[in-house]
Amino acid sequence: LGAGKTTMSCHLQKWTQCVKYLERTDSAGLNLLYAQGGKQIFGFPFQFDVGKDRENILRAAEGVPKSAILDRTWQEDLLFAENFRDIGALTERQFDYVHRFVMEGVTRNKSLDIIISLEASDSTLKERVDERNRAIEKGRIKKLSEDERKEMVLKRDEMLNYVRMHAAGEFDSYRARQSGFEIP
Repeated sequence: LGAGKTTMSCHLQKWTQCVKYLERTDSAGLNLLYAQGGKQIFGFPFQFDVGKDRENILRAAEGVPKSAILDRTWQEDLLFAENFRDIGALTERQFDYVHRFVMEGVTRNKSLDIIISLEASDSTLKERVDERNRAIEKGRIKKLSEDERKEMVLKRDEMLNYVRMHAAGEFDSYRARQSGFEIP
């Protein structure tokens, strides 16, 4: 967060006339993930959720005659999964399911021609995130409207289906963990 992915992609788009595909910075999936205890409950299916979004973006980008700029990659998805495993939000077995899912997505899609990796100091990242003042990046969920709450319920159910489709061996135990989660 705050490394400059969106800023860099906007500059590249101006200079090159590429088509730009950015991910949503506020979504029902992210709201679930950042809710109290959400990483422990939704960290696993969230990996499938972003993977599906990534695949849709890559498919759309392949259909464009110009070059395309994406602000995230499959490689970053694996870094997030590793982080979730390291903080205990994914078991080793769940990480293996996610790793296999990501690698299947990589092989189904055209490889990227160039990957630009951005780095910034912790203090710079904190400063940029503080400037943006996005509640979700600070671990807060804004007061949700009834429509947003309904969207979160639908996303929760969709995420459960991702586990059923991509990690059937985890389905029963995951469903039991998820069942006690209250939509904020």
